[in-house]
Amino acid sequence: MKRLTLLVASLVLVQTAWSAESAPTNPKLKRKIANTAATEADVKEKAKILATYCGDDAAPTLTKFLRDKDSKENKNTYYIATCPAGAYNMASVLLFDDSYDGLKFIPLASPVTDIRGRQIQGFTADVVVGDLTYDATKGELTNFSKGRGVGDTSSTGIYRFTPSYDTQVVLSKYLLDVTENGKVDPRTIYDSKIKAAK
Repeated sequence: MKRLTLLVASLVLVQTAWSAESAPTNPKLKRKIANTAATEADVKEKAKILATYCGDDAAPTLTKFLRDKDSKENKNTYYIATCPAGAYNMASVLLFDDSYDGLKFIPLASPVTDIRGRQIQGFTADVVVGDLTYDATKGELTNFSKGRGVGDTSSTGIYRFTPSYDTQVVLSKYLLDVTENGKVDPRTIYDSKIKAAK
């Protein structure tokens, strides 16, 4: 009985020590508790995922934009981090600044087609995409990638925010150009016909 009491006491001490060590000393956890906005340094740290595509020395360019949440005074904050990837493309990530859970990646969908780009076989979603820009007037995001330098092969995804969920960005239209003919002549292979959430 005495040994059992000592064993239980030891376990309580170990658990207490573990709890103390796992207390929110991490700056990210402190930010979560403090309910504060992300800094530029926070965004750059999160965007280090781009190093795989752009190299460790390529500092990403940050674009910040705001969107109405539940009133014109209450805004959601988003960031696009972009860096050069290869000779003629860019790599980007879209981030949402959640004041409760910190910075979140928002993946973007694109169709998977046959080699001729004529039949959609399914859809995939990626965190790292091509050159991503935001048009505040239209409430749209555009993701553009070249297939080769002259730009006669490319893909363009157009995305819109849904009115019901802050981090839900849906594919509105997708254009594809697979013909290496020296001309920029993409065709629409997907169109959802949805209205933008402004």
